[in-house]
Amino acid sequence: MVSRVLIAALLPLLAVVSTVAQGPLPMRQIVLFKNGMAHILRIGEIAEPTSLAFHGEDMNDILKSFTAWNPDALTLYSTGYSSAVPIDNLLDRYDFDLRASDLSLPELIKQFRGHVLSVSDSSGSHSGRVVAIERKDRSRGEAIQQDDQLTLLAQDQQFMTFWMSDLRGIRFQEKGLNDQLAAYLAAMSEGTGDSLRRITVYPMPAAGPVRVAYVQQFPVWKTSYRLELEGEPSIQGWALVDNPTSEAWDSVDLTLVAGLPTSFRMELYPPVLRDRPTVPLPLGELSQPIVAQSEVRRSGMAEYSVTSASMDSVTEIKALVRAGRNSVELLQLSPGSSEISFPEPESGPTQDYFEYRFQSPITLQAGQSALLPFFEQETEVAPHLDLSGRKQSSSPQPGGRDRQHHG
Repeated sequence: MVSRVLIAALLPLLAVVSTVAQGPLPMRQIVLFKNGMAHILRIGEIAEPTSLAFHGEDMNDILKSFTAWNPDALTLYSTGYSSAVPIDNLLDRYDFDLRASDLSLPELIKQFRGHVLSVSDSSGSHSGRVVAIERKDRSRGEAIQQDDQLTLLAQDQQFMTFWMSDLRGIRFQEKGLNDQLAAYLAAMSEGTGDSLRRITVYPMPAAGPVRVAYVQQFPVWKTSYRLELEGEPSIQGWALVDNPTSEAWDSVDLTLVAGLPTSFRMELYPPVLRDRPTVPLPLGELSQPIVAQSEVRRSGMAEYSVTSASMDSVTEIKALVRAGRNSVELLQLSPGSSEISFPEPESGPTQDYFEYRFQSPITLQAGQSALLPFFEQETEVAPHLDLSGRKQSSSPQPGGRDRQHHG
């Protein structure tokens, strides 16, 4: 077939040597759609937790479709991902605040009043609980300078004062406080440093082969056509494909799909925090039981109605209560109707999709684009007449007719 011969001959010339190291789970199959989405399949082995890095704006689409499984055992692997909790929400949980850009050491120590602090100066090491730190004038020879004076309360209940400029070392003695400081600074570094988000696949319940599939937003693949008139006339189709990722495609099976499948966005990655009302504790009041204002007979059934102004879609509920039973059987959900009805879904025509699958693997460097031949068909070009009525040659002109041979 002409198209296969052309593609097989040109693909080695279009391949770009990969200079980016592949991760533990390299891409092996990519399907590009005309709606700007791509289905990606990674294949490899997993024996320890393995992470994949993505940009934050891609996490909604990836979480909507991410799947990791063992193709042999047909079991799913456990998966975790970086939290999207805003950095300020994380830092607000601590009793101290280090977010000020001009934060000084004395201002930091003020926030830990009452904690045990160990300091060292020329006279040795000292420890005690932080009492105060204040700015004072200090005489240095004939000059007077501003300095911070630290006051500690020692174990023998004596106050000790130190000039901050004389201290050689400062350390909190409480391990829990040191751990909180380390976690706080780590959270600050994540919020202001790497913008990538990571999804980690864990080898649970057991290590083995792994397949990872997900949908990610990609540039729309475009087409460009050529009309070849030398020899037998033919039409060539070329696909413009982009690799926007920071990872090279190394021998990837590439498929192009024409058509516009339904696609939408959904905010799955950011955490959703709902406001809830605060209910005060009933102090000094007893909660009264709710008593139905209708008669319930010991034998048979009694019918009663409940009406509530706070119910938007249900105005009346009729129920039958059997004596001696705790269950309520709903018989009617709307006035004048004895059946429960559901709205019918809207329907519409579906589109046809056309798939172009390359016979040879594609290699494309990270951040690069390629022009790939995906279509060629012989065609017959018929002579035609232009507006002046003169007979033209067999060269096609605007308004001519082409008849393609498919097969």
